[in-house]
Amino acid sequence: MKTKNILLEIICLLLVVLFVYAATNKMFDFVNFKRQLGESPLLGDFSNVVAWFIPTIEIIIAFLLVIPKFKAWGLYASLILMSLFTIYLFIILNFVPREDIPCSCGGILNKMGWKAHIYFNLFFVIMAATGIKVHSYQKKHKIIYPTTG
Repeated sequence: MKTKNILLEIICLLLVVLFVYAATNKMFDFVNFKRQLGESPLLGDFSNVVAWFIPTIEIIIAFLLVIPKFKAWGLYASLILMSLFTIYLFIILNFVPREDIPCSCGGILNKMGWKAHIYFNLFFVIMAATGIKVHSYQKKHKIIYPTTG
């Protein structure tokens, strides 16, 4: 049972690192991030709002994941956000000429190819889903450790 708790904490930690890293990179290069969003055929018209929304929601999710009482909310939000990012990338990869669309992810994530980015995102989708399953199991069986809430 303790192994599941460790797994849950590792999953949450990796998601926190991902979201804080991504949000920080977007905010430090905000002008470029907003410009790249503006070039997206799917998000261009909403780039002003999306440019603020994405890093803000990433930071909020990171906080939810570290507060034991809100860990489940953070895991569900992680699953939803990473799924949306993955769907967006799938659409870009399959229906939009990629040479026309810059990656607006920032940092080292910006260096990934589109397919690699989809696999990267799918990895985190699976991690979030696994975290939800482990957290639900612990709640159901009343196996609550001090760090899981």
